[in-house]
Amino acid sequence: MLHYFDSIISDDLRFLYLHRFLAIISGTLIGSFGVMFAYEVSGHQFIVPVLIMLVAAIAPLFFTAHSNFLLDKLGMRNSVIIGEIFSILTWIAFLFTTPENYMWSLSIATFFLIICRIFYWVPHNILFATLTRERERAKSVALLSIVADISALILPIIGGFLILAYGFNVIYSIGVFFALVGLLPLFKMTNRRAYLSWSARDIWKKQFTKEYRPFVLSEYFQGLE
Repeated sequence: MLHYFDSIISDDLRFLYLHRFLAIISGTLIGSFGVMFAYEVSGHQFIVPVLIMLVAAIAPLFFTAHSNFLLDKLGMRNSVIIGEIFSILTWIAFLFTTPENYMWSLSIATFFLIICRIFYWVPHNILFATLTRERERAKSVALLSIVADISALILPIIGGFLILAYGFNVIYSIGVFFALVGLLPLFKMTNRRAYLSWSARDIWKKQFTKEYRPFVLSEYFQGLE
C-alpha cells in the first residue's frame, strides 16, 4: 500500500482500510452461504431467504435519508462502529439458529442486519470520501474492489470445504472472529462529523430526477446483484 498511492495516506485511512479488509473477509465467508443456510435450516423453504433479502434491502431505505443524526450528533466513526457491532450480532444470531428456532432466530438476525445497514453504510461511504484525496479516489475504490473480488473468488471455495467437513457453524465462528478483530482499528480513528445539506425530503425527491437517476439506478442494480 505504501507504493500504491502517489502520496502518503493518513492514519485514519489506513485504519479504515484495515477494518474494511477484515470486514470483507468476514462478510464474504459468511454471506456467500447465508442464503443457503437459511434455506436449509428452514426445511428447504425458498420463501425464507427471499423474505430475509427483501426485508433487509427495503427496510433501511426508509431511514438512510435521515442520516444527519448519525453524521452530526453521533459522528461517522461511532456510527460505523455501531453498525459493525450489529453486523456481528447478525452472524451470532445465525450461529445459534437451529431447525427448531429458525423463525425467531432468523427474524432477530434480519432485524440486526437492518440496524447494521442503517448505521454503517452512509457514514462509512462519506468517511471514506472524506479521507481520500480526489485525484486518488479511483485508486482507493479500486483497492477495495480488488480485495473484494479476490475474496469472492477464494473464500467461497474455502468455506465450502469447511462446511462439508465441520458444518455451517465453523464459518460463522471464523467470520465473527475476523469481524471482531476488524472492529479494533475503528477505535483508533478520529470521530469526524458531517452534516448533509439536503433534507430527507430533498434526498427522496432528487434521487428520481433526471440528473441523478442514472447514478441511483446503477447503485440499486448493483445492490440487487
